[in-house]
Amino acid sequence: MDFNIYTDNAMTESEILDILSDWNFWGNFDQELQQRPIYLLRIEQLVSRKTATIILGIRRAGKSSVVSLLIKNRFEAHAEKKNSCIINFEDPRFFAPLSSKDLFDFYEVYEKNLEPSNPLLVLDEVQNVKGWEKFVRFLIETKHVCVIVTGSSSKLLGKELSTVLTGRHVDIEIFPLSFKEILNFKGIETPSAIEITKQKLKIRRLLDEYVAWGGFPEVVLEDSIVESENC
Repeated sequence: MDFNIYTDNAMTESEILDILSDWNFWGNFDQELQQRPIYLLRIEQLVSRKTATIILGIRRAGKSSVVSLLIKNRFEAHAEKKNSCIINFEDPRFFAPLSSKDLFDFYEVYEKNLEPSNPLLVLDEVQNVKGWEKFVRFLIETKHVCVIVTGSSSKLLGKELSTVLTGRHVDIEIFPLSFKEILNFKGIETPSAIEITKQKLKIRRLLDEYVAWGGFPEVVLEDSIVESENC
């Protein structure tokens, strides 16, 4: 039987589970994602039960995609899908404003229904939730859960983060694609001098697009500049 976890604008357990399912590989999430090995390796090294991993960056730099890739790589290496949970706080189906109390309720729904062992919890765009720092501290100190937090650099680096999570977080900043990453995205991996000569026109076109449009992944992955303009 479903239960209400809100006193106002109550959501049921099944409604919360439906939302979580849409953002997780154990549910309905299935999206093609491009590898960004430099960031993936570094984040994998930082993830710990003792500290929260804070992933910072401007909007559309690819923070959420990198975290999804990390989890996908893990279960493809035989980790159980149920042992990770992404909560995307930009999902409009969540009632606003959210608080740390809501985070406890969301985690309870995940824990009850998936019964994870050694879970990795991702709080995506968590700056939208008041008091999230206290919830993260609780998970680390009491539940010994691995926690990854993503959000805007300007909104996460505040006084509350410094006081509540002092000594309990490590930060990494993700930037839009470098030109080398763009070449890799387009199938030109670390080209030799000969390869550069062979694909000179393509590389020059990509460089012109990079100068004009920058390295935001969603734009780079469009089939053409025209499609990018029409987004």
